[in-house]
Amino acid sequence: MRIQKKIHSIISKRRRRNAINLVSVDGVSVEGVQGVRDAVFTHFSNHFKRLAVDRPCVDDLPFHKISHGEAGNLIKTFQVGRGKASGLGL
Repeated sequence: MRIQKKIHSIISKRRRRNAINLVSVDGVSVEGVQGVRDAVFTHFSNHFKRLAVDRPCVDDLPFHKISHGEAGNLIKTFQVGRGKASGLGL
């Protein structure tokens, strides 16, 4: 029984410590479970709302393609001794 009381007291203490009783919204204090819940919901719904932003588009940009031979130069094998010789300390 003593262990159960101890565990219950620890859990109760954590619950009280983690509780959000008061939130400040635009300089106004909001209290109560429903008020805090509504303030948090409104904050995050506004935070993640999609905005109509004019973003740049890449459709009209001239991209140059590389040949298969040039693409082979993009892949290099890893060589262990090479980092030490170049002073990189690898």
